[in-house]
Amino acid sequence: MSPCNMLSLDKMALPYFPPRKLQEKAKCLTIRKALLLFVGISVCAMVGWLHSKLNNPPDLALLSSDAIIIKTLTSPPLELSDLPWRMRLNLQFWGGDKNAPEYCPSSMVFQDEGKTPSCWRFSGPQGHLGIKFVQPGRPTRIVIRQPLYDQENHPRSLVVWGSPSAVEYEQSRYAKAGKYLSAAEVQMVLHTFTFVKLAHLRDVSNDNHDNQTFMLRANGTTAFDMLLIEFTQNWGGKSTCVHHIGVYGEGA
Repeated sequence: MSPCNMLSLDKMALPYFPPRKLQEKAKCLTIRKALLLFVGISVCAMVGWLHSKLNNPPDLALLSSDAIIIKTLTSPPLELSDLPWRMRLNLQFWGGDKNAPEYCPSSMVFQDEGKTPSCWRFSGPQGHLGIKFVQPGRPTRIVIRQPLYDQENHPRSLVVWGSPSAVEYEQSRYAKAGKYLSAAEVQMVLHTFTFVKLAHLRDVSNDNHDNQTFMLRANGTTAFDMLLIEFTQNWGGKSTCVHHIGVYGEGA
């Protein structure tokens, strides 16, 4: 085959596109890539949103969700006057240790901690905390956060109870008394009304300032409008200091 024929075959094998058509093709490819990239980013964002919804249910106990403390089912906070006189003098006249937790009401345990540690403190190793949800829900896990300070007073073990009987309890003589219930009276409440044990947490770490997550026992389709957290033991202190508790779950 002559060189001339080979040259003509090469020209036939390579289609000729005018510069304008090449620019249009390049533009179409760029638009197509941009569309594919947009679709990919949108799909990833949607998957991330679904994952967060499924794995991070709302905090049912946060005060921002209008959950409230049931005073009669909550241990009275330890007052400044209840402290030993040396500790009281240290706090009143010298300001105490700057790292020491502030004394706060029980409602603060549902709020995110700021730079200054805060705690709800009650006398002794045993106490209780009652929570009422505005809407019934199905708790799935509990999160506890404790700073690396005052560790002997951190909760060591606790029991989480769920009940659908908030309205019934509010009409009972225990609620109408309007006073803090004793440990014996709280036990009577547990036996009088419908309570389900959702978890018994033992040896909660007192040297881990990160969130500690504990799963709650599933109870089918039962929705609860009231929780009772029963603190049964601390790490040897004369009082118990609770810093942050989150109760996570789904709405009914």
